[in-house]
Amino acid sequence: MPSRGVILRLALLISLAPLGTFAFTLSKPILAFYVREDLRATVLGVSTLTIAYLGGRALGSSGVAYFARGRAAVLMPAIGFASMGLIFNLYPLASAWYQVSALRLVQGFMAGISWPVLQIMVTSAAPERLRGTVNTAYFLSGGLAISLANFAYAGRLSAWDMRSQMALSSSLFVLLAILSVIAGKDLPGAEWRSRPRSLKGARRDLLLASFLITFVVSPRGSELLYVYVREHIGMSKEATAALLGLADAISIVVQAVLGPASDFLGRGKMLLLSGVLSALSPAIAIGNKTAVMVGLVGMAAGPRVFMPVSRAIAAGSENPAATIGLMNSFGNLGVVAGQASLGAVSSLVGVGPMPLVLIPAIPPLLYVFRRFSD
Repeated sequence: MPSRGVILRLALLISLAPLGTFAFTLSKPILAFYVREDLRATVLGVSTLTIAYLGGRALGSSGVAYFARGRAAVLMPAIGFASMGLIFNLYPLASAWYQVSALRLVQGFMAGISWPVLQIMVTSAAPERLRGTVNTAYFLSGGLAISLANFAYAGRLSAWDMRSQMALSSSLFVLLAILSVIAGKDLPGAEWRSRPRSLKGARRDLLLASFLITFVVSPRGSELLYVYVREHIGMSKEATAALLGLADAISIVVQAVLGPASDFLGRGKMLLLSGVLSALSPAIAIGNKTAVMVGLVGMAAGPRVFMPVSRAIAAGSENPAATIGLMNSFGNLGVVAGQASLGAVSSLVGVGPMPLVLIPAIPPLLYVFRRFSD
C-alpha cells in the first residue's frame, strides 16, 4: 500500500491534467468563433490555429532534451504553463487571424516543454505496480475535462466578454504552474531522453496506422470543428459546444465499454474496430444532427480505442522507444495534413462537403488495420 504522501502527490499530479485540459479546451470555441466571425478568417485560416499549435508543440518537446536534465526537468512544466497562461491575455489584442496563429504557435511550444515532462513526473511518482492504473486515470481525467469545458462554455461562459474568458483560462494555467511546482518538490528527476528519430527497429505498420487514423479524424478537438458544426448545421455557439461536449462524453463511455474487450477479442481486432469507428468521421458532412453526432462520436472514440492498444503492441516491438516516439510524430503529421486538406478543399467546394476529403484515406486505413487482425 503506497504511503499517504505518495497518494497525495499522485492525486495532485493527476488533478493537473483535467485542470490544464479544461482551461485550454475552453479557449478553443472562443478563438474559433473570434477568428472566423470577428476577424473574418477563411476556413484555412482557422485550421492554421491547430497546425501552428502542433508545430510549436513538436518543437518544444524536441527542445526539452537540451533545456532540462535530471531534477531540473521538474521545473519545465511550471515555466511552460505560466507562459501559456500569460499568452491567453494577448489574444483579445490580436487584430488578424495570423496573429492568433502566431500566439498559438508559442503556446504549442510551451505545451511541448510542459506536458511530456509532467507525464514523466506522474510515472516517476507512481509505484511500479500501479503505473498502468495511474496513467489511465491521468488520461481519462483529461478526457472528461474536454466535455466539461464544452458544457461550461455552452452554459454560462459564452456570455462573458473575450477578455474575461481569456482571463479565466490564464488564471487556471498560472494555478497549474504553481501546483506543478508543489507536486514536483523533492520528486526524483528522471533523465530526459531525446525522442528517437531512427526508423530502425520501429513498427512501420504502426507508424502508417498512426498517420492514417489521425488524418481521418483530423477535425477532432480543433477550432475548425467548432466553426464547421456551427455553419454546416446552423447551430448557435452554445449548442455547438454542447453537442461536441456530449459527443466526447459518449466516446469516453464507448472507450470504457470496449476497453476490457481487448482481453478476449485480441489487440488486432480492437485496432480494426478503432478504424471502423474512425471511418464514421465523414458522416458529419451529411448535415443533420443525428448523422453529425454519429460522425463526432466515431471521430472521438476511434482514437481513444486506438491509443492504448497500439501502445501495447508497440511496447512489444524490437525498438519500443522508437516506435512510440515516432507514432506521436506521425500522428501529428496526420492531423496537420488533414487540417491543411480540409482548409484547402473548403475554398474549392465550400464548407459543407469539406469532410469528404477524408474519405480516400479510409480504405488504406482499414486495410492496414485488417492486417493486424489476421
